[in-house]
Amino acid sequence: MGNVGNTNGQAAAFDAIMFLAILLVASALILGVSTHIRQAEEVSEFSDLHALTARTSKALLGSTVPNASYVDVEGSVIVSKDISVLDMMVEELLLMQAGVPEDNFDGNGSYNHRIAQVLSSLVDEDRFQFELCGRYMDVSVSFGEASGQANTAARMTEIFVPGVTQPIQITLSIWPC
Repeated sequence: MGNVGNTNGQAAAFDAIMFLAILLVASALILGVSTHIRQAEEVSEFSDLHALTARTSKALLGSTVPNASYVDVEGSVIVSKDISVLDMMVEELLLMQAGVPEDNFDGNGSYNHRIAQVLSSLVDEDRFQFELCGRYMDVSVSFGEASGQANTAARMTEIFVPGVTQPIQITLSIWPC
């Protein structure tokens, strides 16, 4: 009879160890599956963010404003009628490279004011933050805030200027708030 009690105790201990092992394996499987599901959702969210950035960039650069102005180097106000955001950014960068100060593109109704208006009308600022940046040689202009986010989607457009090897780069970056 002493052996029967000892065998029952060993069986109970064995059952408890097996139950614990099964629980550990099941927990590991659940954690592994949930991690893969979360990663798949993150990829899907980033894919959606990238698609939003591509659509917004296309709409932004193709948007036209009725009037936009800047001040040239002689101090004259130049008004461009029915000009696209793309053309404003290219013209501004080329003129800045030629010596027109960046401040000459600021103010009510100016190139920078109009670009900022179009950009803010296209991006849901309650859900997303953005930065629009144009670069040409050693000049740049930007709108919005620089991103410190890891999950930022960006869309770059390059415009090649005849006779120059370095293109104008216009990059729109969007990230969740």
